Amino acid sequence: MFHICGTEFIVSKILDLTTGCPIADYVSFDGVGYKDYHSLMTYNEARERCAVDGGLLAMPKDSATNTFLSGLRNDRRWLGFTDVISENQWMLEDGRTLTSSVYSNWGPSEPDGGVIENCASYPGTQYGSVWIDIECSREIGFICQAAQCPSLAAPTNGNVTSVSLYMYLDEVRFSCDVGYVMSGSSTVTCQADGTWTGDAPTCVVNGTWTQWGRWSGCDSQCGFGTKTRSRVCMTCLPELYGSCPGQVQETVLCYDTSRCYDGGADGANFKKNFTLLLQYTSHEWDSCQRNTE
Repeated sequence: MFHICGTEFIVSKILDLTTGCPIADYVSFDGVGYKDYHSLMTYNEARERCAVDGGLLAMPKDSATNTFLSGLRNDRRWLGFTDVISENQWMLEDGRTLTSSVYSNWGPSEPDGGVIENCASYPGTQYGSVWIDIECSREIGFICQAAQCPSLAAPTNGNVTSVSLYMYLDEVRFSCDVGYVMSGSSTVTCQADGTWTGDAPTCVVNGTWTQWGRWSGCDSQCGFGTKTRSRVCMTCLPELYGSCPGQVQETVLCYDTSRCYDGGADGANFKKNFTLLLQYTSHEWDSCQRNTE
């Protein structure tokens, strides 16, 4: 079953999600739109023309699609794979290797062009749906494919940003509202087969701190030193490993003479005069804590 997109798209810009037709005059098969172009172009020129439609040169990855595409044409047509970069390493236009699709339909003794013939095509219709390799500079017709990815909703407590029509290589960005953190990727990209590179992320409540723990002992027992206390960042999703504003640990100055040889007599005046400084320092940390809650 296939369907030809109506001209309503030109007027309303409404994409036909059910038939997979992203633009007018494309024929849908198995969720992907295809269009046969009679214009004679080189491989690179044909590739650029498909890009104008937001698509790629057609890539038959299974027998049914290959038969369907072959039936669209009335002569030679470019196909979307080449071994220009590395001889005998045929790469599809979507960046995958031809071998990764498992399916192939090379004609007898094909590909046989060596380093001269590096682009794949259908030969004349009398040869059926087999593939051959020819020089990329030849000028023949071509078939484009274009699929639209499904629309993506904004995550709960977040937003989605896109100025595209969800075509190949179009990107969608996500963000979370203040007070929430993202679980998942902040961007996804539309692939040639009409699927996204990943799922939409979720926005979860930002981490919150536990109460501060007890102060440690002063690290000096005969004079000035420091003491610390810490807290733990708690989140709704443990795999986030915490995302809380502020510091996990705070340190203040302290004074201890418990291990001085004279019992601290030499430092008595320092301890008295240092009390105000210690209180001031603690007050500043308390203020910082309130700002991060």
